[in-house]
Amino acid sequence: MARRIKIRYKRVSLINQYNLIFSIREKLECALFRILTPVLLVFLFAISDVYAEREIPDLIDSTLPSVVKIQAFDTKSGKEVSNGAGFLVNAERGIIVTNSHVVPENNTVKVTLQNALVTEVDKITRDKDTDIALIEMGEKSFEGITPLVFADNRHLRVGQVVFAVGSPFGYTSSVSQGIISATYRRLQIYPFEEFIQTDAAVNPGNSGGPLIDGSGAVVGVVTAIQSATGNNSGVSFAVSSDLAKSVTDQLMSEGSVAHGYLGAGLRGLTPTQASELGLRKGVLLTRVTPEGPADLAGLKTGDVVTQFAGKTMQSAQHLLTWSARTKPGRTVPVQIVRDQKVETVS
Repeated sequence: MARRIKIRYKRVSLINQYNLIFSIREKLECALFRILTPVLLVFLFAISDVYAEREIPDLIDSTLPSVVKIQAFDTKSGKEVSNGAGFLVNAERGIIVTNSHVVPENNTVKVTLQNALVTEVDKITRDKDTDIALIEMGEKSFEGITPLVFADNRHLRVGQVVFAVGSPFGYTSSVSQGIISATYRRLQIYPFEEFIQTDAAVNPGNSGGPLIDGSGAVVGVVTAIQSATGNNSGVSFAVSSDLAKSVTDQLMSEGSVAHGYLGAGLRGLTPTQASELGLRKGVLLTRVTPEGPADLAGLKTGDVVTQFAGKTMQSAQHLLTWSARTKPGRTVPVQIVRDQKVETVS
């Protein structure tokens, strides 16, 4: 015999009806979301590839007009003694940034623009201590061309995609792609260094050219390669944009560079020292020159510098470079650890 089920009806308030409706709606939306999410992700990946394929050529197209080929010739024999690249940073004055070693002194320097126009250069300013030089060509040389801008290297990350633009082996407007392999490298070839390492293909003729990020900003000025043959081996170096911009600004405004002087012996912390102080990075002051800038600021032997002008110091060379790029007479805050306490002097 079938069992009888008695169904009781219960009056539902208006509020409960709304709650019920919204509950059903949420369940339907969740189910729909689960169904559509894979489809949506596939779609997004597909269009991202399309946009990436379009964006990179567009990025390069907008960069190439600002990059030039540079050649230096012996004044007497006319023989080429150096070649490389450079890039426009100021259209009003037609100022090009390159490496100092690309434009050696007492030679004839010629610049080839993307339109194949070759111009002989008269005015060159340089800072040999950082291997940065400026070529001034005048505003008419770059009418309608947008200058490149320096990136803020505080946001630079290892693994970030970059592009090297230059004239390897004389082939103008050449581009290679790679990643940032390391930052704050020191090669001990110049007094003041802050190099970015990359695996982008770099060969003779790339020196002085820009290393740009995905937005087209210059993260470095290509300068050197590590190779047994003199050609690309996947280990290349570029002067960081922070250092290059500092030098460029001084050369543009004053025609020369006056490097700051800290007046202290520097040594990076050992892992044991850093651990004892609860630090990851820091620079130990091994001595302080009497009446020098560090002494006058109140720094003492044994202090550990953790920040200089608001930037975290990665090594002794890093602090040396940042103090050198600070204009003499300028006051900057310096964060230190002294007797297990954090202090700031200036």
